[in-house]
Amino acid sequence: MTGTCDADAVSLARDHAAKNFSWRISPGRPIAYARSESSFAPQAWTPPRSADTSTEKQSPQFPATWYLQGIRITRPTSSQCLQSYFRRMQHVMTRICHPLSIHHEACSIIHSMKSTEFVGQPKLLAEGLFIAGAARLQYTRTVALLIHDVLIELDMTDWRVMRAVAVHLEGFATSTLFRIFHDFSGDFKFVPNATGLEKANDTLEVIRNQQLNAVALYGDLVAFGIIPPGLLVSVINGLLECISSISQYRIIYLLVLRATSQTVFPVHPDCLLGWYQRLLFPIQTKLRLDNKMVQRWIIEICNLIDKITIQNQTTVQSSQITNSPAINHIWDTQLTRKGLHDLFQMQTGRAGNICIR
Repeated sequence: MTGTCDADAVSLARDHAAKNFSWRISPGRPIAYARSESSFAPQAWTPPRSADTSTEKQSPQFPATWYLQGIRITRPTSSQCLQSYFRRMQHVMTRICHPLSIHHEACSIIHSMKSTEFVGQPKLLAEGLFIAGAARLQYTRTVALLIHDVLIELDMTDWRVMRAVAVHLEGFATSTLFRIFHDFSGDFKFVPNATGLEKANDTLEVIRNQQLNAVALYGDLVAFGIIPPGLLVSVINGLLECISSISQYRIIYLLVLRATSQTVFPVHPDCLLGWYQRLLFPIQTKLRLDNKMVQRWIIEICNLIDKITIQNQTTVQSSQITNSPAINHIWDTQLTRKGLHDLFQMQTGRAGNICIR
């Protein structure tokens, strides 16, 4: 396998027109058919600049005054820590391995199924794919694309197995998401002015990071239609009704960002408006809404919804013209097939022991 990965790395390094990919999704078409629409060289990941801001831009579309449960508030000043976090989450979202590496790894997984414990056990395969995707944040989008290709390959050989894997994946991912949201219910209750980004001890922090990666992966799976967008709407509606910690706002932010930004399945504007209203006029909450950090997260998510609403209008118009919706991705040269393969080597067959459960 190492020799194959090295050979891929050499051949991909010669591809100087692979920075931007417009992945045009059509039923039954794997990512190997992704179209490159850029003449630029691939880019390695670069850390966000400290001066970068969040989704809140200084323009008329982002209001300076808000009304939270009818109380007039002005835009709270964002901490540098929060600004960097929001920028980083947007920065890594669309960076992926080379599409051919993703496709080849998907085919390799299908081939290996014939000689492993996954034969006839779609539940194990579904859980193994999701767990591997939650291992590293940088690879969640790549793994979502890989899962799409795995389902396509399965569909061409046995649609019943494909359907079983898809159903188990949807159920496992959704139940995992709800468990994670519950696990974060008591975060930072006794920490004054907590941002939701404070680090725990080393052991707990590893678990928390993996849990947040799983949230991001869930959103990515929705973005590609692997998990139905309608289910996402029901999930977020439910989560917005039982917020008890600032970290749960962080989960909702990740879900909205990954599932509704850069997607070919736009969420209906009425649903976006419903989230907006639930954020500003929560039915019940255990948090003090005069807390500046709570306000900061609510406003950030609302601004994100505003931005997505505008983006969705453009996506729909583009789809009507081309009859083929697209998502732009950036080939990050630091995300390799070997790194992707290692995720599955570490996680395959360990679904019952994974800490996100």
